[in-house]
Amino acid sequence: MAGRFSMLLILLVLVAPFCLAAERCPAPSDSMLGAIVRVEAEDAEGSGVVVRHNLIATAAHVIEDFDRVEVQINGRRRPAEVVSVFRDHDLALLAADTGRQHPLKLRSSALRPEEPVWAVGYPRGGAKRASEGRYEGMTGDGLQTTASVDHGQSGGALIACERGQHVLAGIITAFGALDMGDYYVRLDDYSVSVPVDYLAVMMPALSP
Repeated sequence: MAGRFSMLLILLVLVAPFCLAAERCPAPSDSMLGAIVRVEAEDAEGSGVVVRHNLIATAAHVIEDFDRVEVQINGRRRPAEVVSVFRDHDLALLAADTGRQHPLKLRSSALRPEEPVWAVGYPRGGAKRASEGRYEGMTGDGLQTTASVDHGQSGGALIACERGQHVLAGIITAFGALDMGDYYVRLDDYSVSVPVDYLAVMMPALSP
């Protein structure tokens, strides 16, 4: 088949076996996954993560250039305000009423190659989905994993295990694809997330 087999990283906004025993976790529970929310910005749709009471992290490209942003938390739609944007790393923070939803704790240590991870978000505007994969290494400033993601999952959670607990390791931003010239082919085992280190830099500047 003719075509240019060059790699693309596709932003995911939807428009119209190595692990220490102490680090092993089962698949994330439904109650814990409540921290991953749907983000709607006029005619764009993505995902977000509750990282602090009344504070949600998402990908900047999900909400940029839109005047109205809403989030759906545990089935309830609530207005959100953009309070901080870090465009260099495709991150944004939203203020919204998160109710009693517990936030996801940020990971404090670096991921190790082949460590299990879960990518969680709302693919193509549908139901919330968690896909398991492995951490492969860094690609530029991003975390490359084999967890499958699709459009609509930008801003969702890359979850890992730390000290026996599920933690937020990154914010999903893109998947890999092969450029075939006039179309692209999504790679089912190549996704990229922004490390929470950059998110941690944004959060201290805001009031608790």
